[in-house]
Amino acid sequence: MEYDPLKNRLARAIDMFPALRKLFYMAFNLIFLRQRYVLKEIRNLFRETDKINLYDAGAGFCQYSAYVLSHWLNSNAFATDLKTDYLRSFSAYADIYYPGRFTYKTADLQTFTPSQKFNLALAIDIMEH
Repeated sequence: MEYDPLKNRLARAIDMFPALRKLFYMAFNLIFLRQRYVLKEIRNLFRETDKINLYDAGAGFCQYSAYVLSHWLNSNAFATDLKTDYLRSFSAYADIYYPGRFTYKTADLQTFTPSQKFNLALAIDIMEH
C-alpha cells in the first residue's frame, strides 16, 4: 500500500492547525504498539536529568524528537529524512517550543554519516523506502 498520499494529507493538516501536532503524536502512541515500546525503552535508558543527544534517523514526522525534547529539558535532537517538508515543518514547531535544540538535514541514510556524536540513535520505520 502507498502511504505517502495519506501522510502528506496529515502533514498539511498539521501545518494548517499546529495544535493538531500533539494530538497526532498521541494518536500514534495509541495506534502503533511499536511506538509505545520505543518510548518505554527511552524512559528506561535515561533519567529525567540526563542529557540526551538524539540522532533521529529517518525521522518522518519527528515524533521521537518531540518526545525526547519535551521530556528531557536539556536534550538536543538532530533529525534526517528524505522528506524536507516534514523536517521543515517540525523545525518551525521546535523553534517555538524547543528553541535552539533541534536541527535537521535532508539526507539519504544509505549514504549519509553524521559528523556529531550521539548517545541515542533511532531508526524506526525506515524500511519502506
